[in-house]
Amino acid sequence: MITRIAFAYLLSLLLSGCVTARVPEDRLKSIKSIAVVPVFEDTFNYEYHNVIVLLNEHEKKPIPEWNLNDHAGTKAMQVLAGRFEIASGVEVDRAAALSMSKDPGLMIKAIKPHHKNVDAYLFLVRQNHMSLRGNAATQIHGVGAQQHFRPLVTLFGERPPRYSVHAVYQAALVDARSGEVIAQQQSDVPPTSLHSAAWEARLYIRESEDWPKDFTALWEQKQERLRRFTFELLDISIPHTLQNLGLMGRPAAGK
Repeated sequence: MITRIAFAYLLSLLLSGCVTARVPEDRLKSIKSIAVVPVFEDTFNYEYHNVIVLLNEHEKKPIPEWNLNDHAGTKAMQVLAGRFEIASGVEVDRAAALSMSKDPGLMIKAIKPHHKNVDAYLFLVRQNHMSLRGNAATQIHGVGAQQHFRPLVTLFGERPPRYSVHAVYQAALVDARSGEVIAQQQSDVPPTSLHSAAWEARLYIRESEDWPKDFTALWEQKQERLRRFTFELLDISIPHTLQNLGLMGRPAAGK
């Protein structure tokens, strides 16, 4: 346990680098307008991690019809409305932005046209990260679902599958004029029973015990349920992540 905690702390230092995780209060006062720029792939990732690495599975499904970026962007704008002036009509080359995601300050180059009257861009960018689970670290990709390893047979018979949905992304606030990364935070959810690990937004699906174990069958039968749970998770995690970033420190207008 101590080893895992130490590893998590070291990983947090590597992730944060020299960039603050929270917007400084004096800087927050100077930011009047924000443009929200969601940068998610239109891809749903299925993850299955076995105790035997060679038996791990990772499959992808295209989900352009989900309008994932629209949902995430709308939720973020709703959260920030009244606290900042929200710029609309921002267009971004998402493929180009994703290629620059390791340095959020460069992603303003993917915005067309550049908005001169915006103080800062809030990028919500798909990420991959190492999830500390059990005795091993496993790679989690962007938005998707994970079937958790469980012994198939116990003294009480066969065990049903257990699923969760995850949304791994980074919220980065970037100065619209200089490209300076003001602050950045990894996606998170409130510290409740839904929370599983640092920098990880995850929602366990209690009804999944009767779901298919095979991903093809799961996708055919439960795609709409997976979409609903994914959007529910984003609705929970985005406000909390922006609070961690420090953007909720400014009172809403009229309060």
